[in-house]
Amino acid sequence: CSLQQVGHDTPGDDGAWTLCPDALAPAGACVAYSFGSENKFHFESQLQLALRAAGAPGACEVHTFDPTVVPWPSPYYSAFHPIGLGAARGRVDGVGPVWPLAELLVALGHDDLIDLLKIDVEGAEWEALAAIDWATLPARVGQILLEIHPCAGPGRRSGRNCRRVAEVLAMWTKLEAAGYRLFSLEPVTMTDRSQVE
Repeated sequence: CSLQQVGHDTPGDDGAWTLCPDALAPAGACVAYSFGSENKFHFESQLQLALRAAGAPGACEVHTFDPTVVPWPSPYYSAFHPIGLGAARGRVDGVGPVWPLAELLVALGHDDLIDLLKIDVEGAEWEALAAIDWATLPARVGQILLEIHPCAGPGRRSGRNCRRVAEVLAMWTKLEAAGYRLFSLEPVTMTDRSQVE
């Protein structure tokens, strides 16, 4: 697989994501979920450009999720949903509505394959990923692009009260047990030096 970076072009910048475009389904069948946008669509637009550069005749069906921003008309290459990723359906103070991944897949009618799952949810990834039972998920997920925030999330402040190495290892072990393998690791040095994607 030839790896390609999409999103921002600056190494170490929050928003630059490495993926394997060759492993995505052909355009028209490709589906991507992107959690966390801050009303920025660099990843989504460059994903479409990467597919075209690889010779795909059309676009990937992209769904962008972010409950923390005021919804505005999303660009033509992405459907915007003001919902976040959570361990259970509910409302998180200061964030907004969250749903578990399995419920979003069912609600949007994706019961076969999600080619790409991008998660950048500022610390909420820990609880959301822990709640996913990969064996019973309604759709198989091809690639996971994940930014982890060991020192962010509910009850945590940057640089203090960080997650222990055992918690990080447990998350990776669960993903590996589900068949996923690490193919790229990049520190996010533009914001919090504890983050990686």
